[in-house]
Amino acid sequence: QEIPLIRTFSPRFLGKNSRGTATAVDTIWSESGTVAEASCIAADISVGPPVAAALAGQPLAIPNPDISLRFSGADGNPSWLVSTCRLEALNAGIATTRMEVRNGTTLVTAGVSTTTCLKS
Repeated sequence: QEIPLIRTFSPRFLGKNSRGTATAVDTIWSESGTVAEASCIAADISVGPPVAAALAGQPLAIPNPDISLRFSGADGNPSWLVSTCRLEALNAGIATTRMEVRNGTTLVTAGVSTTTCLKS
C-alpha cells in the first residue's frame, strides 16, 4: 500500500538555529498517547535537510536513516511537532545527525541517526 509521507505529514522548513535545521510536521493521530509515534515521523523526516545541505551538488543515495530515539514521557495531542536536526559528522558517506522533537517548548524525543548518503 502506498503511503504518501509528504502529502500526509506536510513537512515544512522553519529555519536554522543553534540546534540545527528546524522542520515541522503535522500529526494525524487524535488519540491520546500517540505523540511518541508522531515524534518518530518528525525525527525521520528532519534528517534530510541538514544532510542534503552538506552534500549539495553531489550524487546522493535516497537516505534511509537508522535512528535511535529516547522518549521523555511527555504526552499531549499536538496538531504538529517541530524537530531540529543537526549534522554532527560526515565521514566516508555516512552522515551522523542529532535531533530533538518538541511539542511547543516540551521535549518529546531526543536521538541520533546515521544515514548512508552517497552513491557508490
